[in-house]
Amino acid sequence: DSALKSSGPRCTKGIGRFAFTTWCMPDRAALLRIALEAVTVHADLTVSLPPAPSIFGFSGAAAGTDALERAGFCEVAVDEVPLALQVPTPDDVFDWLDKSTVRTMALFRLQTPDVQARIRQDILESAATLQTGGGLEVPCPAMLYASRKA
Repeated sequence: DSALKSSGPRCTKGIGRFAFTTWCMPDRAALLRIALEAVTVHADLTVSLPPAPSIFGFSGAAAGTDALERAGFCEVAVDEVPLALQVPTPDDVFDWLDKSTVRTMALFRLQTPDVQARIRQDILESAATLQTGGGLEVPCPAMLYASRKA
């Protein structure tokens, strides 16, 4: 909420429009579910990470719409964008997670080498179940919010 209130006016200067995307919940986004399940099963979740908002704080249309309206936006439109990671191998899924999920991989790096190996193996095995004829297609849709400054 505070980021919307502080960034919104700056971002909408001139055109008055503001849009952002956020990941869908893990029940819809297999890519995130694979990573979160592996970390939840194997990782020591008590390691110290700085505080952060939930990755899924705006994954539900109502929460995102409410936050935009509280920040002074109107005419909020919400759409689910059907995205999927298409890669040749399960290793590429892990590589994408390594380069694209800052907090999850920070948690991963704070684990012992043995735990890291178990998390990685779990991710690779889960990703392999999504094999298609030409590689892997891993669903990871996003919510797209578009609004206008009131």
